[in-house]
Amino acid sequence: MGNDGRGGGPVITNAEAGYDWSTYPERLQRAGISWKVYQDSGSALTPRGCGAGPTAIRAQNRDPDGLLRDFREDVRHGRLPQVSWIVAPEAYCEHPNWEPDFGAWYVYHPAGPYGLGIRVPMIIVSPWTRGGWVDSQLFDHTSLIRFLETRFAHGNADLIESNITPWRRA
Repeated sequence: MGNDGRGGGPVITNAEAGYDWSTYPERLQRAGISWKVYQDSGSALTPRGCGAGPTAIRAQNRDPDGLLRDFREDVRHGRLPQVSWIVAPEAYCEHPNWEPDFGAWYVYHPAGPYGLGIRVPMIIVSPWTRGGWVDSQLFDHTSLIRFLETRFAHGNADLIESNITPWRRA
């Protein structure tokens, strides 16, 4: 299996190895579901890109304040898509190539502290999420996609992510 992604083994770096599967944003696009990735391309440390891949980027800034400004403007003017991601640049993602301290630095420094940090799986904002409810179930890297499957996949098999194993789903 190996740790290089060959033969079905895990990829343990942020290397762009030319994967042949569809990204989840591509699946959403095919299903007619609007989406947008808000991403700061980096302005400190080593701004080398993102883990989301070039297909998924629809709003990218070199100014961290611009990232949040674009998001705020889309909220203010009713332009939010059905699915939005706010993504840190790769150097701040806390994956094996980078130090965990970089993620902490990023969360704290662009336009003041963001709050919960980038390792919180998701914050859901909708008219149905009022009241300060907190879900404390166990989550992992597939949780966001599984949430989107639950929300949008009814009647659309393409939105069931085939790369999530039955073991991971259990």
